[in-house]
This record gives sequence, structure tokens and C-alpha cells, in this order.
Amino acid sequence: MEKKSERLEVRLGYREKQDFTQACDLQGDTPSGAIRRFMNGYVKRSDRDVLASVWRQSGRRRVLPVLLIAGIFSAILTAYFLSSASPTKATANEIFVFRDSNGDGELQLHEHGLSPRLNGEPNGVLMVLDLDSSGTISRAEFVDKGKMVFAKADPGQINSDPRMTLVEFEFWKKKTDSGTYSDAKVNAYGIDRLVVWPEEGGEGPIVVEGRVEIQSGLDGKLTFTGNIITSHND
Repeated sequence: MEKKSERLEVRLGYREKQDFTQACDLQGDTPSGAIRRFMNGYVKRSDRDVLASVWRQSGRRRVLPVLLIAGIFSAILTAYFLSSASPTKATANEIFVFRDSNGDGELQLHEHGLSPRLNGEPNGVLMVLDLDSSGTISRAEFVDKGKMVFAKADPGQINSDPRMTLVEFEFWKKKTDSGTYSDAKVNAYGIDRLVVWPEEGGEGPIVVEGRVEIQSGLDGKLTFTGNIITSHND
């Protein structure tokens, strides 16, 4: 046992001292014993607080690198799965060669992955790409992506309320995204190609490409112009 030779002086008011001494008497204790127990408990609490603080700091130092490594690993995995899930876009020539399974230089209906329209008319993509009316898409005709329009009318002019069909499509190696919208209201500046098929007879359409413009005349008819105008009529 350590010799109790040290003194600690505490200044108290008379009433404060009397109340404390009386409380010790009621509990069968002495003022010095009560103060010693308080001091020991106070020191132990302080030791626990210091140890907890050290543990928290050391734990943070251990956890942060682990979290950082886990975050980097998770980002790498996410990037890998996203890249593997989304198809890689090939060139137009690579897509055509991949789809041309019989190697005849023409994409048949089953090879370009498109179905006939329900009303019996050719598929919308065929109407804007199959310019020679062969029912297939040749390498020269093939375009891998486009926003195009076709209409059946007198070549060069159609009525002010035209029966225009908007076709949006994109070919990938193993899939085809396409949409055909009849009687569409079309913004000419967003069109890659306008194809005007003759209503009766004729061997092929008039094709307007480049900067397509639609002009309305006094007679109520619309005239299409563009940087490139090609007639496929014989």
C-alpha cells in the first residue's frame, strides 16, 4: 500500500462543508474516503476516454485506406461491366460484312433484322435505303445510322398536308434499333435524307440529301431542295 502522505487542499464554504460531512455520516462514510473514491473513479474514466480516443483515431487510419481501396475496386468493376454490357460500335463496313452471312453483297430481309410492315408495305428502313427497289440493301446503299423521311407523291412536289413517314434507325452487328412514324411532322434541318417515291409507276425515287429544305408555294404545294438531289427514275 502506498503511504498516504500527500495532502490536497480544497476551499469550501461553511454550509457546503457541513452538507457534505452530514451526507457522509448518513451513508456511514468519511469525507476523506468519499473524496478518494471519487478521485479514483475520475481517473479511471479519464483513462477509458483516452484509450477510446486513441482507438478511434487508429481505427480511422486503418479504415480509410480500406474504404479507398474498396471504392477504387468497385469503380473498376462497374466500368468493366458497363463496357462489357454495351455493344462496341463497329464501322459501317464491318457491320455490313458481319450481317451479310451468305456473302452475296446484299442484305436480305432476315440479314438486316427488319420485318415487313403490317400493311404489306416494305419496311421503313428499306424505303429510305433500298433506292433501286430490289428488296435488298447493297453495300453502296447501306448506311449504319440515319434519320430519314420518305413520302409517296409526284416527284419533287407533294401536297401541303403530305403523307410523310419518319424513319430513325441504327444498325449494330447483332441488333437493329429502328422506329417508323407515319404522318410525322418533320423538322427538315434534322433529316439526313428525304426520299420521294412516285405514286404511280416509275422505277425509283427522287432522293434529297445534304441540307434538306422544304418550301411552300402559293399553290399550297411543298417543294423539297437540298445540296444533293439524285433521281433514280429510268
